Amino acid sequence: MSDVIIVGGGLAGAAAAIVLARRGRSVTLLEKTIGPKPKVCGEFLSRSALDTLATLNISASGPSGLGGVPLSHFRLSAGDAATRMPLGFEAVSLSRQVLDEEVLQHAAEAGATVVRGAAVTGI
Repeated sequence: MSDVIIVGGGLAGAAAAIVLARRGRSVTLLEKTIGPKPKVCGEFLSRSALDTLATLNISASGPSGLGGVPLSHFRLSAGDAATRMPLGFEAVSLSRQVLDEEVLQHAAEAGATVVRGAAVTGI
């Protein structure tokens, strides 16, 4: 029997599993997908997000080679008009499919039991 059951292996669930497992808790993480899934959202990692990943020993753009692309500018467009401006802080673009799988893998390596294909329909 696990001390903690986490429903959902997205970034928050997997990060919670990492922290709890590293602190000696018995963790089971239930994720409904059976494998990596592409997502259109959240491919922008701010300095704060990068710091959070670093506390989990996950590097989005460093030596781990996850494929993060540094961002230094943003572009605003309206009709035919566009402007490019400096972002003003460090940021990285990284596929959520890649990031989500990396964080889930770290949860398993930390000692959490990750169960894929487990859709929770009630408690």
